[in-house]
Amino acid sequence: MKQILIVFVALVGFASLEASGAEIQPPDSSRKDTTTYDVVIKNDGVEFTGHIVSQDAREVVIETKNMGLVAIPKHEIKTIKKVKASEIDKASGRLLNDRFASRYFLTANGLPIEKGESYVQWTLAGPDIEFAVGKRFGVGVMTSWLGVPLIGSAKYSFPVSKNFNIGVGALVGSMTWTNITQGGVLPYTSLTLGNRQRNLNFSVGHATLFSEGTTEGSGLYSIAAMTSMGPKVSFVFDSFILPSNGLFIAAPCIRWSTKPNKAIQFGLGAFARKGEFFPLPIPAIQWFQTIN
Repeated sequence: MKQILIVFVALVGFASLEASGAEIQPPDSSRKDTTTYDVVIKNDGVEFTGHIVSQDAREVVIETKNMGLVAIPKHEIKTIKKVKASEIDKASGRLLNDRFASRYFLTANGLPIEKGESYVQWTLAGPDIEFAVGKRFGVGVMTSWLGVPLIGSAKYSFPVSKNFNIGVGALVGSMTWTNITQGGVLPYTSLTLGNRQRNLNFSVGHATLFSEGTTEGSGLYSIAAMTSMGPKVSFVFDSFILPSNGLFIAAPCIRWSTKPNKAIQFGLGAFARKGEFFPLPIPAIQWFQTIN
């Protein structure tokens, strides 16, 4: 009798729902979190931004703004990460993330070199290679095509808050085969306000040059900044201030990300010394490329 009563009540309830026009709605799987996006980066540097709709042992399916559903084989994927909507360009749907954001023209800021962002910076004078060897820790080496000078670098970055990072590092170099006893050391600290799209940096260091038993030191300062002008273009400003010699060097540049893992940077510099201004007649051109 009890079972019959339960069935009767269930039938009455179902009939009441139908009579009132109510419908049982399935979960809306089309709803997407518009505050975050998924970014899939392949081994060749190509990236897809959108929302992952499914993934298994063989492939990841992501819904992108411009291409719709894209199926990517798992063995071709380097990394998958989730980013905030503010890091996505609304027009193109591309990630506003400069992989070389920890570097300006020559100076480095407090932002860390993230895992997978080791890179080489080619210039007309020679290469500069930077490696991400640990969490927030990077090392590098720069030189000219003649191997003179040879400079090693190291930097550790740590966040103070969401938009404030501090970097502590040093440059150590020598004139190598021309005169191994000549060289210099430059420890520095960088204070960076902002993120990888827009930031302002203040650096302070002390350069010590040594040659044949004698040393000479001087404070060295820098003010630098970068701002994204779109998904591929950023404005970069770098400067060097040497108060002991009354020297100021400014280097405004434009950085164009030709591919997700490549960029070219070019601009014109100028310097002032003891009140006199001199433009640099040769444009500065640099090429960036990730190496892992």
